[in-house]
Amino acid sequence: MSKQINFYMTASDLRAFQDYIVELEEGILFVPRMLAKKQLSSLDTLEVNDMGKTDLTIYLLRAQDIDQVKIVKMGDDKNWKVDDLVSPVIELWRSYSDGENIGRGRVYFHDSYYEGEQRVAKNKAFLDFANNIFKWMRKYYEKNEHGFYLAPKVVEGQILEKITLIK
Repeated sequence: MSKQINFYMTASDLRAFQDYIVELEEGILFVPRMLAKKQLSSLDTLEVNDMGKTDLTIYLLRAQDIDQVKIVKMGDDKNWKVDDLVSPVIELWRSYSDGENIGRGRVYFHDSYYEGEQRVAKNKAFLDFANNIFKWMRKYYEKNEHGFYLAPKVVEGQILEKITLIK
């Protein structure tokens, strides 16, 4: 089974989200979606430095779960990626933003998977971490009529008519 929240965040909201995650769990790694080799790498920040060129999708990984991460070859035979179905990771699509328009992002994770016919639950500490992130977003973000969660600076920008949400 999987869980997801679709959201809209500004760069400022993303920094606040990162601050929350780092406070919630020590040793969080921000792992790029595409890996050049069969080895994990980590970004220093969730910030997007080159909007429109930077891949907006990354994984949030607790350092203590590194040994449970499975890395698989991509179909192009040049890149690798984390197998998010079986690995204890949260997929984060960061919102696209050009200053006036903000695209939808999402947080997503699988709480279990199947090995043959056997359902395997991911570890409890990971599930607690992931569920706490979802609780925090539901508490501090405003849900709109379409079921998307709007971060505080997005709500403020909409009120001031400075931001347009794009799908």
